[in-house]
Amino acid sequence: MRMVTTDELLCVIVIVFVFVCVCVGVWVSETETDRAAKRNQVGNTKELFYLCQDRGEDTMKELAWVSFALLKNTNSAFVLYAEDGKVMLARGSFKIPGLPTGIPVTENYPMDRVLCTSFEMTGGFAVLQKLAGEGTVCLENRFAIDRYGLYKDLCFVAKGIESVVVSRAGENGVLIAGANAAKAFSTKQQKWIANVAKKLSSS
Repeated sequence: MRMVTTDELLCVIVIVFVFVCVCVGVWVSETETDRAAKRNQVGNTKELFYLCQDRGEDTMKELAWVSFALLKNTNSAFVLYAEDGKVMLARGSFKIPGLPTGIPVTENYPMDRVLCTSFEMTGGFAVLQKLAGEGTVCLENRFAIDRYGLYKDLCFVAKGIESVVVSRAGENGVLIAGANAAKAFSTKQQKWIANVAKKLSSS
């Protein structure tokens, strides 16, 4: 019976070590993803990803990337960008009510259509622009959100949202991000959201 050489033994050890490292890396990655998902879960909401089809392909790609980056790198549970009174982007956890006229979510009226129509009919754009003013505003708890009437005036904001950042995007746009915890947005995250809004205003 042939004896296993030292080189062969070292080769086997290296292969096993690499395999274990890969498995541990996958496990850690999945664990972090699960933690992030659980952290950003909001009760009584639906997950939605909507992009307005009226814009060019490059703009849609940028909106998709921006929304992904905000959800991944900040504590946002949702992001919504509107321009000229219309929703351009909505991604994350949203409260999806029936339309003000009483039309519920159905096959003919999917969630994205209900959200966009409700936003336009209830004056959500004007509410956000007034709140943001010419800059960026952070409401750090439910009391502040309720004080400014956002639970009532913004059809898509669930009671589970406890922090919001609203940022003006040029003359005709506004960006809002919401989180499911009080004081969820650090100063750094608020600045990052504001910079994203400026970028969107110039695109």
